[in-house]
Amino acid sequence: MSPDDRSMFASTVTATLELYRQSVSEAALSMWWAALQPFELREVQAGLQAHIQDAHRGRFAPVPADVIGHVEELRGESLPARPAIEQKGEWAKLLRRYGIPASQTAGMEGDQVWDLIQRAHKAQRSSRVQLRALEGGKA
Repeated sequence: MSPDDRSMFASTVTATLELYRQSVSEAALSMWWAALQPFELREVQAGLQAHIQDAHRGRFAPVPADVIGHVEELRGESLPARPAIEQKGEWAKLLRRYGIPASQTAGMEGDQVWDLIQRAHKAQRSSRVQLRALEGGKA
């Protein structure tokens, strides 16, 4: 987002939190802004809307991490839930997605492979955030 988006961003977050009967201070809005500034305003708005409509997570007021998760889901960047992976048998697909050689997982139990995939996902996500910062804060 750009500084020009700050007013609309503040209005959107404030209105969303009002749905949950919560108010937000300027200091808290600054923290929300810092966490979500790398994304486009429309993505943040879509992430907040997705949270509101989420039958499980939407029961509680969102925090920036919730919005980031929804934005990643909307972009197709999120890590699928483990049960979905096991049902669909997509372990090999995820290993390829994160550049993990299948030979590296030989002899590992399912939990160990899942931990390896999660670490690779977090590292890739961290790299994207750092790249966005270097590119001037745009997601």
